[in-house]
Amino acid sequence: MKALPVLKFIFIIIAVFFLFWGAISLFAETPPPPPEPPPCVPSGTTCSSGSPYRCNDFAVYKCGNNFCGKSGGAIEQGAEWYECVDWSCSDGCDGSSGTDVVGGPFGPDQIKPYGTVPDYQICPAVYNDWGTTPPVTACSGSCYPAPNLKNLNDASLLPKNVPEESSFKLPINFGTEDNVKQEVAKAPNFCTVGSYEFNVTDPSVSKISTSNQLQTLSDTSYKFECQIKSDGTYQWKARACLDSGGTDCGEWPGTQDFNTSPAPELISPYDADWNGINKIKDVKIPTRLDWCDISQSQSYFLKLYKDGKLFYPVLIDKDKNKRLYSELNLGTEVLTKYNNYDWEVASCLNENGTNCGNYSQYWKFATGDIGLPAPKILTPISTQGIPVVNMSDNLSWESVALMGVLSYQYEIKKENTTIIDSNTTGAITSVSFKDLWNKLKFDQLYSWTIRSCWDEEGKKCEIDKSAASFKTTGAPPTNIQAGPLDKKGEVIIPTSLKFDAMPGAGSYYYEVSSAKGTIPNSLSPVGWADYSDLKTKTNYSVQIKTCADDKGLFCGEPATKNFTTFTLSNPQNPKPASDGNLLTYEKQLAWDAVEGARYYQYKVVSGPEGIVQTNSTFLATEKLELGSYALSVRACLDKDCQEAGEWSTFNFNLIQSENCKAGLVSCGRNCNSTETPWNDRKPCQFKDIFLVLQNIINLVLWTLVPIALVLLALASGVIYYTSMGNEATTARVKRIWRSVGIGLGIIFLAWLAINLLLALLGFQVKIFGHWWQLPF
Repeated sequence: MKALPVLKFIFIIIAVFFLFWGAISLFAETPPPPPEPPPCVPSGTTCSSGSPYRCNDFAVYKCGNNFCGKSGGAIEQGAEWYECVDWSCSDGCDGSSGTDVVGGPFGPDQIKPYGTVPDYQICPAVYNDWGTTPPVTACSGSCYPAPNLKNLNDASLLPKNVPEESSFKLPINFGTEDNVKQEVAKAPNFCTVGSYEFNVTDPSVSKISTSNQLQTLSDTSYKFECQIKSDGTYQWKARACLDSGGTDCGEWPGTQDFNTSPAPELISPYDADWNGINKIKDVKIPTRLDWCDISQSQSYFLKLYKDGKLFYPVLIDKDKNKRLYSELNLGTEVLTKYNNYDWEVASCLNENGTNCGNYSQYWKFATGDIGLPAPKILTPISTQGIPVVNMSDNLSWESVALMGVLSYQYEIKKENTTIIDSNTTGAITSVSFKDLWNKLKFDQLYSWTIRSCWDEEGKKCEIDKSAASFKTTGAPPTNIQAGPLDKKGEVIIPTSLKFDAMPGAGSYYYEVSSAKGTIPNSLSPVGWADYSDLKTKTNYSVQIKTCADDKGLFCGEPATKNFTTFTLSNPQNPKPASDGNLLTYEKQLAWDAVEGARYYQYKVVSGPEGIVQTNSTFLATEKLELGSYALSVRACLDKDCQEAGEWSTFNFNLIQSENCKAGLVSCGRNCNSTETPWNDRKPCQFKDIFLVLQNIINLVLWTLVPIALVLLALASGVIYYTSMGNEATTARVKRIWRSVGIGLGIIFLAWLAINLLLALLGFQVKIFGHWWQLPF
């Protein structure tokens, strides 16, 4: 605070000083000006000038020539000038002087070289006239030396050529050393190589490349496409150029010879490293495999590989118009996305693909993305709710293998849990439930999906899928009925087991007592149980399962039904009725059928016994004596009557008919005639043959012969009467009677012999009985 008054004091002192100084300056006295000289009076202007002289020399430059520096290219320097005149003028008071240019420019003269032109540069033609600016040399491709050609087998060529014996498979890569580039880049040239011109002679074709190789790994096509032919001899050369367009180029080297293979030249899809390991990617589907025509070809044989394995060999032959195309269009019927393919093609001299030459280069490509369709599910499907399946059914779907699908991936789920996740190849469009059943459960609901895949392992698959549901068979059968039933409501044996057909059943398996069996699936399934599995008057429980196979091996949970078997009743209503008569010729005993009986056992007291399948039996009455008998019979289930009902016993009388006549046969008859001395009901024996012969001879001798004799006598009388005494006729009648007499004698002797034989055999015969009595 004490410093502030001091500052104010100093400021006041300074202000007073400047005010004092200003006042002195204002009132000071200015000195007077000097006196003016007397004015000059001009007397007229006069001028003069000197002789012209060389003035204003300046340097000028131009090209001595436009040659390459290495060929003597030069730049010249000269001098040009003007003519000048000096002058002066005066009017007595004032004067002036100067210099005027009165001519020029003149020259040039003093011409001399100006600098040097580098070996690979020229003095541009724009500097061919003199100018004040020194020419600037420029690189010229025409000055470039010839490049050193690489051998076609050179490993530095990329893509590498593919040799074949003494030739190369098309396409072919050409390349040069970097000698030109390195040479022209040296000081003081500092030139660059913008391109190379590659030339194949005879026929002459040229291509420009910015690389010292005709082809590079970044090229998308072959520059000499189809211009160099297979199976030919060619020469090639190359030169370096300044510009990228190949218009300013240097020297050609000597040509290099080469031979091409007879194999076709591949075109597209272009594999930039040819036989190398790399491939062109993201090739679209469909795509065209293209190669150059070979004039001698009658067909082509192409091999397409997938992941290094041959999978699609194909013959390309002439079409109906006899045109042969050197291309093959491939779509999703062969190719699919994200797969690696290789291919090669050979030219064949026959239309059937035989007599083929060497294969082309081995090119590779990888397909890009395409959308694969989801397969349409074919089975199991149902128009009436969820389909029920068994082991004979299939998961099947519509084939989309021609749409780029190489495999299918299917998945089966129960609720949200994956049960099966598997795949098939593109050629298989169904899976049998027989192969899946060990992972499934009976009578369960499942869902499943199917997706298209572009690999053969079913791992690379589309997101889109088709979905459906199914239910496995195996539900226990319903409405089981055992039958038939008798009047008491008990089950008769054999027993049928009927029940409702279950959805999806392959067969049914049942067990009752020791009876086990498989029932084929049908709209009305029926099982059977028989004796000896079932016994009468017994309680049973039957179990029936619904099965997924046709042999009853894979079955679900059983359904159970209880039943009681019937009791065999005893036979009733015999025929003949009890205490009735049975004539010997009737030979049959019968009774009412017993419900459920399959056999009957019978016994005739003092007579035959046996087991029959019908409710009647044949009775050999000829073996029985006439009289009273008792029949016992019972119903049975088995042929041995181990399972049988109670016995029923009936009485009957065996009698013969009252009117029993004798006959030719003297044995085995139903009745015994009182007209014969023997028993006609006894069984026949061998000796009865002679008795039959006797009866026949008796019939002939004592019945037929008398009638014949009467007729013959009448005939003889008529012949005599009508012959009118003809001796020949009379002789013929006599011969007839003689023959008749001989025949009667033979018959009589036979009759006599048989009667004697019968007497010896014990028959009661009257050899000389009432032979004179005729039976009528």
